[in-house]
Amino acid sequence: MLYLTFEGKSKEEAQSKLELEKKRNPQLKEGRLIKCSEEPVSSFMGFKKETVHKIVIGVPEHSRVSSFSKKEQPTLRPKVTPEPFSPIERAVITKKSRTILENEVADTLFSIDRVSKVAQQISQLENNLPKKNSLPKPISLMDPPKSNNAELKKEISSIRTEFKQVKEIILAQQKNIAHTQLMDSLQENRGLPNEHEICQQHIRWIEKYLGEREFSLSLIEDIINHLKQNFEVLSDKKTILKKVAGFLRENLPISNIHLDNYIYGTDIMFIGSTGVGKTCTIVKLATHLSLIRKKKCRFISIDRYKVGGETQLERLASYMQTKLHSISKQEDFFTLISEPDTDYTFIDTAGKAPKEHVAIQELSHWISMTGRPIDVHLVVSATTKVSDLDYICDAYKVIDYKHILVTKLDETKTFGSIVSLVYKFQKPLSFVTDGQEIPQDFEIADLHKIIKDSLA
Repeated sequence: MLYLTFEGKSKEEAQSKLELEKKRNPQLKEGRLIKCSEEPVSSFMGFKKETVHKIVIGVPEHSRVSSFSKKEQPTLRPKVTPEPFSPIERAVITKKSRTILENEVADTLFSIDRVSKVAQQISQLENNLPKKNSLPKPISLMDPPKSNNAELKKEISSIRTEFKQVKEIILAQQKNIAHTQLMDSLQENRGLPNEHEICQQHIRWIEKYLGEREFSLSLIEDIINHLKQNFEVLSDKKTILKKVAGFLRENLPISNIHLDNYIYGTDIMFIGSTGVGKTCTIVKLATHLSLIRKKKCRFISIDRYKVGGETQLERLASYMQTKLHSISKQEDFFTLISEPDTDYTFIDTAGKAPKEHVAIQELSHWISMTGRPIDVHLVVSATTKVSDLDYICDAYKVIDYKHILVTKLDETKTFGSIVSLVYKFQKPLSFVTDGQEIPQDFEIADLHKIIKDSLA
């Protein structure tokens, strides 16, 4: 990145200089505003104080700005100032000064050689002038008229002017070299950060930022590796967050669910640990389909251990004028589920802890023996920590569940654990709940909104 400075007695004057240079150099349109400031300067031997307005822009390295004249270049170079520099300003000044040093050393050597040649020309011309102490030769009327010395003096004056200009250029180059050496010394003594160090600081910042929002360590590592492939984005925090959101949108599965045309099956089963809200969520989904979309539904409960859970389903079934079938035998379950007398069948299961491998395996056997495409949703709570969510999903993977359903979104302010769960197991979200109200606190999962909230 190249940094250019435009000065003026007013902000408008500095802006006009910038606009004029943009017309000369179309590459400056790619520049980005770095800083706009006012700085006091002394004039008239220090007795008068004035304010100089400065506009600093950054131009990408690939944009070569080439139309500045030699007289304009010094105004675009950083100037030595007694005021303390900010870390970013010192890094910018150091980089620009090094560029000037590399590009102008050759010009300095050329200028010294040119001064020697000009001095030699002046010496030769002065030798041709008549000396004050020498007597003029007698003029003969037959001799041809000699050229006037005025033309020779004019040529010498022109050479002297050019010599003066070359001298000024050399002095300016020497000042720039001294300035570069000063900036290098400041950077070595004060440890100013360069662009690489700034990017490393931003990497540490995004790691901490995602960790505070309960993203898993494996997902954070994948995100960092993705950002390092495009190192330029690490110079700005807002750009980093946009890149993280884009990475999540590209790598998380999405399930397009429409309740008017539900394509994943008419037999819907909810599984999961105890206390995550399976029965309450079945009631909310059945209410949507039955009362709002006028679908015919029935309920099957194979939870033989829940206390009070069937009472809630019984009240809903009575209100919907349908039946609740409580099943305790495997044969009864196979017979009942094969009777196609409703639009949807909701199957409530007993909550099983992840360590109850035998019970989970038995449930998987029940599902496989039906021979029907049962739409299985693994229900998890948004308040569960990342490691426990991984443990639950890994324990239930013997059951071929198609979706993940998240409850209790209203009881947490971080969603990084849910995003990490979907990323690791590549199972799309189906529905989410965020309260106890029926059927209001229930909706189809919006993955883009969850990604946005997880990074807020």
